[in-house]
Amino acid sequence: MQRVSQTRSALITTARPLVQAHYMLGNTGSPQSTKAIKDRVGALRTGGRFTYQVWDKTSLSTSNTYGHGAQDTHRKTFIFKNAVIQQVMKNAFFSDKSSVGIVFSKLFNPIPKETLALILTSVRQILPCPSFLS
Repeated sequence: MQRVSQTRSALITTARPLVQAHYMLGNTGSPQSTKAIKDRVGALRTGGRFTYQVWDKTSLSTSNTYGHGAQDTHRKTFIFKNAVIQQVMKNAFFSDKSSVGIVFSKLFNPIPKETLALILTSVRQILPCPSFLS
């Protein structure tokens, strides 16, 4: 069994390319694309939007009555059903016959809240990573 820090590192390593591809966080090198990526990452982190399957980006207003920037008025549905969360779960815990999710399948039915929290924390940690903006 891996130590907790090793498990966390392995999960982030597994999740990083999936998150980058899912949220289109590549960089073409132009200042406009860097700004667009920064804006996208900021929007995804606001209110935990990255956890939802459906997120209506068009209803995000630029200010609110309290003067704290963007108001979270958009429609969010199907929490924890975002495809990237499911893909990270699959790749990290169910990738082959010897994976922990297969070997200890009874412990993953249903998926423990702690496991889901670990995946969400990993995805959120990856989102602001400066390597996306280099």
